[in-house]
Amino acid sequence: MATRQDVIDVAREYLGVRWHHQGRNCVGIDCIGLVFAVAHRLGLSTYHTADYGRLPDGQCLRRLLGEHMDFTIVPQPGDVLLMRIEKQPQHVGIMTDIGIIHAYVQARKVVEHRIDDVWRDRIIAAYAFRGIQ
Repeated sequence: MATRQDVIDVAREYLGVRWHHQGRNCVGIDCIGLVFAVAHRLGLSTYHTADYGRLPDGQCLRRLLGEHMDFTIVPQPGDVLLMRIEKQPQHVGIMTDIGIIHAYVQARKVVEHRIDDVWRDRIIAAYAFRGIQ
């Protein structure tokens, strides 16, 4: 059975991979693609979709996360953070012991950094993968 640390370790394997809209592998990946890739590699989910635009529908994103993951009030390393960059929820990343790993369009790659006040204000929900310890 996969652990929270396994989620973080697999996500870290993607650090530096270039950002690519609807990308799903180490050649190019977007934020939800990173979550899918980690879940698939660890056998936590087989769900996949590419039915979204460059600015995803925040309500749809929230609904899909809720259908495939467990909402949590107190996020822990290995959980998926749902964030808003503008008004709508439109971005996800994986919480780590350092901060967050995410495919960030402005950096044009997958990055890990601490969660400062700006990023903390962007977090609107957290979800735990089902089936991890």
